[in-house]
Amino acid sequence: NGNNENNGNNENNGNNENGGEPLNTLLSEGTQLLGQSQDGQNDVQLLQNEKGVLESNNAEGGPLLASRGISGGGLIDNGSTESGLSWAVDKDELYYDDTATSYDLVYTLNVTLSDTLVTLVKAGAASGYVESAGGSFTVTLDSRMNLATTGEGELDYTFTSGVFQITGAEIDAMNKFKATLTFALTADWTDHLDELNAPFTFTCTGVLPQENFLNDAYLVSSANVDSLNFVVNGTARDWGASVVGQEAKTKMLPPPSVRLVYDANGGEGGPDEKLVSVQTGYALDQENVPTHSDVNGKPVVYLGWTAEKDTKLYARGEAAPATLTTINIAAGSDERRVYAVYGYDENEDGIADVLQKIYELVFDANGGSGAPDPMLVVILGSMEDVDIPEQEPTLKYYTFQGWDEDPNVQYTEGTYYYKYNSSKKSMQE
Repeated sequence: NGNNENNGNNENNGNNENGGEPLNTLLSEGTQLLGQSQDGQNDVQLLQNEKGVLESNNAEGGPLLASRGISGGGLIDNGSTESGLSWAVDKDELYYDDTATSYDLVYTLNVTLSDTLVTLVKAGAASGYVESAGGSFTVTLDSRMNLATTGEGELDYTFTSGVFQITGAEIDAMNKFKATLTFALTADWTDHLDELNAPFTFTCTGVLPQENFLNDAYLVSSANVDSLNFVVNGTARDWGASVVGQEAKTKMLPPPSVRLVYDANGGEGGPDEKLVSVQTGYALDQENVPTHSDVNGKPVVYLGWTAEKDTKLYARGEAAPATLTTINIAAGSDERRVYAVYGYDENEDGIADVLQKIYELVFDANGGSGAPDPMLVVILGSMEDVDIPEQEPTLKYYTFQGWDEDPNVQYTEGTYYYKYNSSKKSMQE
């Protein structure tokens, strides 16, 4: 950094920004790892001293390979003042659900090597002295949880990196909430040196059994990088990284209440608003429904509840709106609102005409006489039972045996029946 003082037997350790002399440190074996300085003009010679530590004069005068990775050129650092290790969970809050048997939480670990270490490894790769690298990390979930496993009983996880791969994943035999994983550079890592700057990402799932749920308590987990080692010039060197990740916390909470509002939507009355706990399939009130005044001399009646406001008054022959009988009450909102929707009731039977179909049921004496008069049948939905009149037709030399939809049917004792279904032609058609 400009005019640096000599550090022991080493010459001008640091980044020479003024284009002066090369930056050197010495290897005990007299070997040099060559790279380039930031200005692209001076060789950066990062070498090993007699203590086996690669050093330079960083901003705080500390070693190039620090043990904590917070700042000043540590092993694991994202180049800023913060550690390059992050540990997070997908839910800060977990709500009790009486229908659940367990709860899943997804945890993610990101680890970024320091810019200083990346420079060192790239220089070593170029000169052939850094042959491989690896290390280990441990994830520890709350003791009330278990790590999710595959069908074969192995740790279920995902790992993403351009240069590293997982070489082992071991769940603690006594503590099913804890696992240690080892990682190493891939065989072709020197073809992907640019990806050394990118973090590697590990994801796993923690499973909390229902019986371990405790309202207002926290689930606390952590992750550590335990070690980081490189094979340099044929010798494995453990650089003793020990980086502690942030704790990830999830608070267990009782089910929240959401205010359910029944909006009369131009009508009057209806259910009062109420507090409803988070749940699926909550049944809406279909008894205490709102009423609506006549419009243009035509009676108007309640049709149902909808999720969106709809002010249309539906008439016979139109497509009826989709209505709700149940809704899901989800956390994250203070209010859930449903809206009444209405239709005309011109036959004044208390049911919206748009929900009804009217059919003319004709009784054909089929060669005889005295059949009942045609009757109008009002049907909700696709099929409905109809009471057939007791009046029977007569035909000379024959005895009436019943009604059928087929005029050519022949009576066989015990098989005739009265039947009507919605395939009959409607009066509207």
